[in-house]
Amino acid sequence: MTSATKESGRDGNGSDQKGGSFDEAATGRVEERLFTSDFVFATLANFVNAFGVQMLAATVPVYVISLGGNQTDAGLVTGTMAFTALLFRLSWAI
Repeated sequence: MTSATKESGRDGNGSDQKGGSFDEAATGRVEERLFTSDFVFATLANFVNAFGVQMLAATVPVYVISLGGNQTDAGLVTGTMAFTALLFRLSWAI
């Protein structure tokens, strides 16, 4: 290696010897972040939806019994709701 390549920090192939990446502005790449506003809002919406479904599943048996149903009716309604949710979730995966 010549003294000119040592001073410039480049070898004969034109690549950087320091092991670092090229300047981001020169390559046009921007650092990607995980916690963008879209990611945070989508995660928050998913949490609120799941929380609402869990609250519904916990109160449906009480509601069925308050309407005059017995524990068997409450169990059937809750089981039907869970089975229906499973079928619809599987249909989204297809």
